[in-house]
Amino acid sequence: MKRQDIIDRLACSSGLKGEMPNIALAEMLCQDQNHAAIAVVVEILQSGSKPHQQDAIKVIYEVGSRCPDLIEPYTDVFFNTLSNKNNRIVWGTLMALAQTCKMSPERVADRLDVILEAADNGSVIAKDQAIEILICLRSLPHYSQKATEELFNRLAVAAINQLPKYAEMTIADLKPDEASQFLSILEARQGDDMPESKRKRLLKAMTKAKGMMD
Repeated sequence: MKRQDIIDRLACSSGLKGEMPNIALAEMLCQDQNHAAIAVVVEILQSGSKPHQQDAIKVIYEVGSRCPDLIEPYTDVFFNTLSNKNNRIVWGTLMALAQTCKMSPERVADRLDVILEAADNGSVIAKDQAIEILICLRSLPHYSQKATEELFNRLAVAAINQLPKYAEMTIADLKPDEASQFLSILEARQGDDMPESKRKRLLKAMTKAKGMMD
Protein backbone atom coordinates (compact mmCIF):
# COMPACT_ATOMS: atom_id res chain seq x y z
CA MET A 1 0.00 0.00 0.00
CA LYS A 2 1.24 3.45 -0.93
CA ARG A 3 1.15 6.43 1.42
CA GLN A 4 -1.92 7.95 -0.25
CA ASP A 5 -3.76 4.61 -0.13
CA ILE A 6 -3.26 4.51 3.64
CA ILE A 7 -4.18 8.17 4.11
CA ASP A 8 -7.40 7.55 2.21
CA ARG A 9 -8.28 4.78 4.69
CA LEU A 10 -7.74 6.90 7.81
CA ALA A 11 -10.75 8.11 9.75
CA CYS A 12 -10.14 11.78 9.01
CA SER A 13 -10.20 11.03 5.26
CA SER A 14 -13.23 8.76 5.27
CA GLY A 15 -15.87 11.29 6.21
CA LEU A 16 -17.07 8.90 8.92
CA LYS A 17 -17.28 9.77 12.60
CA GLY A 18 -15.44 7.67 15.15
CA GLU A 19 -12.44 5.40 14.97
CA MET A 20 -13.82 2.45 13.01
CA PRO A 21 -11.82 3.19 9.82
CA ASN A 22 -8.59 3.26 11.83
CA ILE A 23 -9.47 0.02 13.63
CA ALA A 24 -10.42 -1.65 10.35
CA LEU A 25 -7.08 -0.62 8.85
CA ALA A 26 -5.21 -1.97 11.88
CA GLU A 27 -7.06 -5.28 11.65
CA MET A 28 -6.25 -5.56 7.95
CA LEU A 29 -2.56 -4.84 8.50
CA CYS A 30 -2.41 -7.51 11.20
CA GLN A 31 -4.24 -10.04 9.08
CA ASP A 32 -1.91 -9.42 6.13
CA GLN A 33 1.20 -9.05 8.33
CA ASN A 34 1.88 -6.02 6.17
CA HIS A 35 5.23 -4.73 7.44
CA ALA A 36 5.66 -2.32 4.53
CA ALA A 37 2.30 -0.64 5.17
CA ILE A 38 3.00 -0.33 8.88
CA ALA A 39 6.27 1.43 8.03
CA VAL A 40 4.21 3.93 6.02
CA VAL A 41 1.82 4.46 8.93
CA VAL A 42 4.80 5.18 11.17
CA GLU A 43 6.08 7.64 8.57
CA ILE A 44 2.70 9.40 8.58
CA LEU A 45 2.92 9.59 12.37
CA GLN A 46 6.24 11.40 12.03
CA SER A 47 5.52 13.74 9.15
CA GLY A 48 1.78 13.85 8.43
CA SER A 49 -0.74 16.58 9.20
CA LYS A 50 -2.15 16.72 12.72
CA PRO A 51 -5.34 14.76 11.84
CA HIS A 52 -3.31 12.17 9.96
CA GLN A 53 -0.85 11.83 12.85
CA GLN A 54 -3.69 11.30 15.31
CA ASP A 55 -5.22 8.61 13.14
CA ALA A 56 -1.81 7.03 12.54
CA ILE A 57 -1.07 6.58 16.24
CA LYS A 58 -4.52 5.04 16.69
CA VAL A 59 -3.76 2.54 13.93
CA ILE A 60 -0.36 1.82 15.48
CA TYR A 61 -1.56 1.03 18.98
CA GLU A 62 -4.51 -0.95 17.62
CA VAL A 63 -1.99 -3.02 15.64
CA GLY A 64 0.11 -3.31 18.79
CA SER A 65 -2.79 -4.61 20.84
CA ARG A 66 -3.22 -7.43 18.32
CA CYS A 67 0.28 -8.01 16.92
CA PRO A 68 2.87 -6.22 19.08
CA ASP A 69 5.70 -7.77 17.07
CA LEU A 70 4.65 -5.68 14.06
CA ILE A 71 5.28 -2.36 15.82
CA GLU A 72 8.21 -3.44 18.01
CA PRO A 73 10.84 -2.44 15.38
CA TYR A 74 9.69 1.19 15.74
CA THR A 75 10.27 1.49 19.46
CA ASP A 76 12.99 4.12 18.99
CA VAL A 77 10.68 6.15 16.74
CA PHE A 78 8.02 6.11 19.42
CA PHE A 79 10.44 7.61 21.93
CA ASN A 80 11.03 10.50 19.54
CA THR A 81 7.26 10.96 19.22
CA LEU A 82 6.93 11.47 22.98
CA SER A 83 8.20 15.03 22.46
CA ASN A 84 5.13 15.86 20.36
CA LYS A 85 3.08 18.70 21.84
CA ASN A 86 -0.18 16.98 20.91
CA ASN A 87 -1.45 15.23 24.04
CA ARG A 88 -3.28 12.55 22.06
CA ILE A 89 -0.07 11.65 20.23
CA VAL A 90 1.79 11.38 23.55
CA TRP A 91 -0.67 9.07 25.29
CA GLY A 92 -1.16 7.06 22.12
CA THR A 93 2.60 6.63 21.87
CA LEU A 94 2.74 5.46 25.47
CA MET A 95 0.07 2.90 24.62
CA ALA A 96 2.25 1.68 21.77
CA LEU A 97 5.30 1.50 24.06
CA ALA A 98 3.30 -0.47 26.64
CA GLN A 99 2.72 -3.02 23.90
CA THR A 100 6.29 -3.12 22.55
CA CYS A 101 7.42 -3.57 26.16
CA LYS A 102 5.90 -7.05 26.01
CA MET A 103 8.23 -7.92 23.14
CA SER A 104 11.43 -6.03 24.03
CA PRO A 105 11.26 -4.80 27.63
CA GLU A 106 14.98 -3.97 27.65
CA ARG A 107 14.57 -1.40 24.88
CA VAL A 108 11.85 0.31 26.88
CA ALA A 109 13.64 0.04 30.21
CA ASP A 110 16.70 1.85 28.94
CA ARG A 111 14.63 5.03 28.51
CA LEU A 112 12.23 4.66 31.40
CA ASP A 113 12.93 8.18 32.64
CA VAL A 114 11.68 9.62 29.34
CA ILE A 115 8.48 7.59 29.66
CA LEU A 116 7.83 8.67 33.23
CA GLU A 117 8.45 12.33 32.43
CA ALA A 118 5.97 12.18 29.55
CA ALA A 119 3.42 10.43 31.76
CA ASP A 120 3.84 12.80 34.70
CA ASN A 121 3.28 15.77 32.39
CA GLY A 122 0.49 14.06 30.48
CA SER A 123 -3.09 12.94 30.73
CA VAL A 124 -4.75 10.26 32.83
CA ILE A 125 -4.36 7.82 29.94
CA ALA A 126 -0.64 8.61 29.78
CA LYS A 127 -0.31 7.86 33.50
CA ASP A 128 -2.26 4.62 33.06
CA GLN A 129 0.18 3.46 30.41
CA ALA A 130 3.16 4.30 32.60
CA ILE A 131 1.76 1.96 35.24
CA GLU A 132 1.38 -0.76 32.59
CA ILE A 133 4.99 -0.26 31.53
CA LEU A 134 6.32 -0.31 35.10
CA ILE A 135 4.54 -3.58 35.79
CA CYS A 136 5.97 -5.00 32.57
CA LEU A 137 9.50 -3.96 33.55
CA ARG A 138 9.25 -5.65 36.93
CA SER A 139 9.95 -8.91 35.09
CA LEU A 140 13.49 -7.78 34.25
CA PRO A 141 16.03 -8.68 36.97
CA HIS A 142 18.20 -5.60 36.42
CA TYR A 143 15.27 -3.18 36.31
CA SER A 144 12.84 -4.77 38.73
CA GLN A 145 13.89 -2.75 41.77
CA LYS A 146 13.69 0.62 40.01
CA ALA A 147 10.40 -0.26 38.33
CA THR A 148 8.92 -1.35 41.65
CA GLU A 149 10.07 1.80 43.41
CA GLU A 150 8.58 3.98 40.69
CA LEU A 151 5.36 1.95 40.73
CA PHE A 152 4.94 2.31 44.49
CA ASN A 153 5.81 6.02 44.34
CA ARG A 154 3.01 6.57 41.85
CA LEU A 155 0.61 4.45 43.86
CA ALA A 156 1.27 6.70 46.86
CA VAL A 157 0.26 9.88 45.01
CA ALA A 158 -2.20 8.63 42.38
CA ALA A 159 -5.41 10.57 41.91
CA ILE A 160 -8.36 8.99 43.73
CA ASN A 161 -10.10 8.19 40.46
CA GLN A 162 -7.13 6.07 39.36
CA LEU A 163 -5.97 4.72 42.71
CA PRO A 164 -8.20 1.59 42.92
CA LYS A 165 -7.35 0.64 39.34
CA TYR A 166 -3.62 1.00 40.00
CA ALA A 167 -3.91 -0.96 43.23
CA GLU A 168 -5.69 -3.78 41.40
CA MET A 169 -3.08 -3.81 38.64
CA THR A 170 -0.30 -3.91 41.21
CA ILE A 171 -1.77 -6.62 43.42
CA ALA A 172 -2.13 -8.89 40.39
CA ASP A 173 1.65 -8.81 39.98
CA LEU A 174 2.68 -8.44 43.63
CA LYS A 175 5.29 -10.66 45.24
CA PRO A 176 4.82 -11.81 48.86
CA ASP A 177 7.84 -9.87 50.09
CA GLU A 178 6.33 -6.65 48.66
CA ALA A 179 2.95 -7.07 50.32
CA SER A 180 3.86 -5.19 53.50
CA GLN A 181 5.02 -2.06 51.64
CA PHE A 182 2.04 -2.20 49.32
CA LEU A 183 -0.31 -2.49 52.29
CA SER A 184 1.34 0.45 54.06
CA ILE A 185 0.83 2.67 51.01
CA LEU A 186 -2.85 1.83 50.76
CA GLU A 187 -3.37 2.22 54.50
CA ALA A 188 -1.92 5.72 54.25
CA ARG A 189 -4.41 6.53 51.49
CA GLN A 190 -7.40 5.44 53.56
CA GLY A 191 -7.71 8.93 54.98
CA ASP A 192 -8.29 10.38 51.52
CA ASP A 193 -11.77 11.51 50.59
CA MET A 194 -13.18 9.01 48.08
CA PRO A 195 -16.46 7.43 47.02
CA GLU A 196 -17.42 4.30 48.92
CA SER A 197 -17.19 2.21 45.75
CA LYS A 198 -13.53 3.09 45.36
CA ARG A 199 -12.83 2.51 49.06
CA LYS A 200 -14.30 -0.99 48.76
CA ARG A 201 -11.98 -1.75 45.86
CA LEU A 202 -9.00 -0.57 47.87
CA LEU A 203 -10.03 -2.66 50.86
CA LYS A 204 -10.31 -5.70 48.61
CA ALA A 205 -6.76 -5.15 47.36
CA MET A 206 -5.57 -4.69 50.93
CA THR A 207 -7.24 -7.93 51.98
CA LYS A 208 -5.39 -9.77 49.20
CA ALA A 209 -2.10 -8.24 50.34
CA LYS A 210 -2.75 -9.30 53.94
CA GLY A 211 -3.45 -12.81 52.70
CA MET A 212 -0.03 -12.88 51.05
CA MET A 213 1.58 -12.04 54.39
CA ASP A 214 -0.02 -14.89 56.36
